[in-house]
Amino acid sequence: MEYFLNLFRKRKGIEIEGVTKEAMDLLVSYNWPGNVRELKNVIENSIILAKAKGIKLITPDVISVKGPELKVQSAELRAQTSSGNIRHSPLTVEIEEVNEEMNFEKVTAVAELEFVRKGIEKYGKKREVLAQKLGYSNRFTFIRRIRRIFKKFPELKKQFPEIAKVFKI
Repeated sequence: MEYFLNLFRKRKGIEIEGVTKEAMDLLVSYNWPGNVRELKNVIENSIILAKAKGIKLITPDVISVKGPELKVQSAELRAQTSSGNIRHSPLTVEIEEVNEEMNFEKVTAVAELEFVRKGIEKYGKKREVLAQKLGYSNRFTFIRRIRRIFKKFPELKKQFPEIAKVFKI
């Protein structure tokens, strides 16, 4: 865990001080069906979300994993949730049904647009500020990436009109 924290601190230039005890309890209690790769991805995403929230520690609310609900071992966290399960992450994309029109690329595009929408709510509509706060390498990469999503999935303009407006699409 410390290895991945240090790796992403250096690679992304993000100052994260560490992981809270509650977050560590949450990570330890998870089954990790994807093993080390899944842990690596969760740590990376948690660091990015912590930065987006403006916090210096990874807390349970920035940890998001795919698959079954995380069982919470910490009594302190159990008290915060009604059933001892974490059911909500900071970013939730609900998939009601899988069909031919859906694929991994579209689902990840929706998740990214939802992340950007939350960023607009928190940081405003300046694309340069958004790119920096959300962890994109630069404004141009950010703009190009969002425009590619809308080009590939034009139907998402209806779902995310505020993003389409900010990016002049």
